[in-house]
Amino acid sequence: MPYTKKPEVTENGLEKTFATNHLGHFLLGTELLSRLEGAAGATGEARVVVVSSRLHQPRSIGPEVRFDFGDLNLTHRYHPMVAYKNSKLANLWFTYELNRRVAGSGVTANALCPGFVPATIADEARGLRRFRFRHILSRLPFARTPTEATDTYLFVGAHPSLKGIGGKFFAEGREIRSRYKLRCLTRESYRDGSVGAGSLSVHRMQRNAGTRTRGSKADG
Repeated sequence: MPYTKKPEVTENGLEKTFATNHLGHFLLGTELLSRLEGAAGATGEARVVVVSSRLHQPRSIGPEVRFDFGDLNLTHRYHPMVAYKNSKLANLWFTYELNRRVAGSGVTANALCPGFVPATIADEARGLRRFRFRHILSRLPFARTPTEATDTYLFVGAHPSLKGIGGKFFAEGREIRSRYKLRCLTRESYRDGSVGAGSLSVHRMQRNAGTRTRGSKADG
């Protein structure tokens, strides 16, 4: 979960939270697709598990999702929590569209929310923030331990009841629904093929983000 107040970008000009949380999933999943289809042909199935978060849902803690295909870097009114929520919504869109495209191949794609796991956030935090997550927030009744969070990964990735099941969003061993499943899709994005249920091509992401980043620096 992000806690930097100022936007950070990767070497190729992409907002770092979006690049890490979404593009990493997007690229790995698409690059391995042919191998996954081969594995499904040999064993009967292959599963793609994408880690998203319920925090993208309306009325969750913090500001609302603000997903703008023309400003993926959030150069206008950047907020770290919005960047995080946007990336997690993009995870879901990617999951839904990937599952649609691999239908009939034996490959399925599902997303999950591991829940609130303060210990993992504390590992990347420092000072008072680390203490707060490790020793205070970890005592909240809805907080989960890393072991408890792992149970969801194992369920979605290996439970026999989910064989052949895809295009779903899970948390704590049950399916949950995203209210944004089909939102933010434009007629143009579907027509030109660059967006499938919300997932942009890497090329277009880089082009848009790079243009916006240069513009923001020029504005000074």
